[in-house]
Amino acid sequence: MSTTGGYSSSEADALRDARGKCTWDLCHLDASYFYYRPNRAANLALAVLFGLSALAFLIQGVHGKKWVGFTIAMVGGCALEVAGYAARYVAYTELYTEVS
Repeated sequence: MSTTGGYSSSEADALRDARGKCTWDLCHLDASYFYYRPNRAANLALAVLFGLSALAFLIQGVHGKKWVGFTIAMVGGCALEVAGYAARYVAYTELYTEVS
């Protein structure tokens, strides 16, 4: 029997089926995708800080001479960080649903 995350394949299939019916009050964290509940305040704070950082890099890039390489890389990286932390913020309430 193969195992997935410590569960047999039939148990893992049952968990995937049950996730659609799960809520925070009904199911244990073992049925969630992360196996823990992300911290909402920390993820919001980090998303805001990276957003402000992206804005600061963009302003510096427009007024400075390093527009093309450095600014695009830093703003792009900060934007990806904001997207990741925003997704974790949403995952606080959507622990059992797969977002596609």
